[in-house]
Amino acid sequence: MGCATQPPIQEMSDARFSLNALIEEGYSGSEEYGREVQIAQMLLDIAEDHIWHGNFELAQDRAIEARNLLQRIHNELGESH
Repeated sequence: MGCATQPPIQEMSDARFSLNALIEEGYSGSEEYGREVQIAQMLLDIAEDHIWHGNFELAQDRAIEARNLLQRIHNELGESH
């Protein structure tokens, strides 16, 4: 993976959109997915902190990790509905 020289705007946006959708659907407090939603929120908070400190590669890694976690939840919910 190359060195990120700019903030991971797209990765953060994708993850936030996915996170907000799950929160609006009530999954942030669910027994099955609540903990994972909280972890994704924490990863995004960490990514934002890295952005503030100019650590764009670390920010990108955390944003992608959050996005992937949230996408997995969305995929599982799609299969169960």
